[in-house]
Amino acid sequence: MKQDTLPHSNKTRYYSYQRDISSAIAVVLVALLLCLEIALASGAPLLSGIIAGVVGGVLVGLLSGSELSVSGPAAGLVAVVVAAIQTLGGYTNFLVAVVLAGFLQIALSYLRAGILKDFVPRSIVRGMLAAIGILIILRQIPYVLGGNIHAAGEFDIIEPTGQLNALSEIVRSLVSAHPTAIGISAISALVILLWEHIQRTKRSALLNVIPAALIAVTLGTVCNEVCGLIFPSMCLRTEQGHLVQLPILAHPQEFLASFHVPNVLVLTDASVYLTAATLALIASIETLLSLEAVDKLDPLHRSSDANKELRAQGIGNIVSGILGDLPITSVVVRSSANTIFMPEHVHACQQLYTV
Repeated sequence: MKQDTLPHSNKTRYYSYQRDISSAIAVVLVALLLCLEIALASGAPLLSGIIAGVVGGVLVGLLSGSELSVSGPAAGLVAVVVAAIQTLGGYTNFLVAVVLAGFLQIALSYLRAGILKDFVPRSIVRGMLAAIGILIILRQIPYVLGGNIHAAGEFDIIEPTGQLNALSEIVRSLVSAHPTAIGISAISALVILLWEHIQRTKRSALLNVIPAALIAVTLGTVCNEVCGLIFPSMCLRTEQGHLVQLPILAHPQEFLASFHVPNVLVLTDASVYLTAATLALIASIETLLSLEAVDKLDPLHRSSDANKELRAQGIGNIVSGILGDLPITSVVVRSSANTIFMPEHVHACQQLYTV
């Protein structure tokens, strides 16, 4: 019996490694764009989004209570991050709240708070995510219009002090709209819609590897470069604030200098603890609901350990905050990408030929 199952076990292990590598490539393609987008929308350093994605993908992945969950910066925390940075008076002050939120999540795991996912009404989560989506859209409209984008406005709809807010920034961007930016935005939106339609209809694992956002970014970049060759005065330029500028790190010292250190002096400020509690609560709820969704996507119908996942998320946020990065949580988009290379016949092979 053991001699008969050994070749099949080796074959299953080969399939597992092959799927893991393929899934890793798909997740990286999705996560890299999301990390940059969320850091940009949060008003945080772009490098902080990428490193937070590494912490979520590697460290939390090793400690996770789920076989498929993938963690990193999440859109659901963008509004909280933006408000917290403003309230606490700076990004380094905000990092202290991220570290404290991690400790709170670890405490929640030992209090067996993972069971809370069964009691949270879905209407609350959907309403919260819908509101966050609206705010993010308002913040991104100035980028679509190609105005003067050194700051794409705040999330406040009404600003009594007369400063720029989400609506006034949109109005100002309408006046200085850039036709090339509008054209590239329209092309990108169309590409995303068409590519997602192709993925749904073709149902090809190879096509599903390539996220729609990557196609849109690649095509938009090529369009702008071609425009620069044909109509130099019409292309989007770095000096105008239209292009994403990643830091260029020539030496290891520059890489280390790019990390932000949490300002522990703000531990005497009560608002830091309120922000930490808010981050811990929202990140934990989003993680638990993401975990539930991923378990439903798992063809093997495995059940994740919610409390172990909360503990892993807490450790990840502590490390992310110490390194000067954004808070992390389990993300459905990346986790679902992790299930692409899990064909049913392989699962049948696992169930039949492994002990």
